[in-house]
Amino acid sequence: MNVTTIASLKGWVSKNGSNQTITVGNNKKYYVPFIKSKFITGSIELNKDKYSPYNFELGSIRITATDQGGKEYSTFSTDEGKFFLNLPADIYTIRINTSVFGEIYEVVNPSQQINLLDASSYDVVFTVKEKRRKINIRKN
Repeated sequence: MNVTTIASLKGWVSKNGSNQTITVGNNKKYYVPFIKSKFITGSIELNKDKYSPYNFELGSIRITATDQGGKEYSTFSTDEGKFFLNLPADIYTIRINTSVFGEIYEVVNPSQQINLLDASSYDVVFTVKEKRRKINIRKN
């Protein structure tokens, strides 16, 4: 049984992992044990020139959390640029996928260190800003 479809329960994670083996039969009830988790909530803020002709969608940008042992957890941002991850207690490096921004935008701080050993939750903001455009002035 794959329980990743209910991974949106903020603050709760399946006790035995995302994939569990359950033998089904004889109209029995089966319960999936959950435990409290730590979690990271966050957002992506877009700062752009008010006269800019460019548009950028904040949805479906991958956010990855890597624990001290190298295990990775990831999620995607919503259309509004929001995201969250349920995580076990550890110290994490949170990264945003910078390759989707191209040459027009840049992420101010694409990687952040988060300590979830002492805190139950943490809020992260990734700021994306439009690079300054150059103006070419020619003398005639």
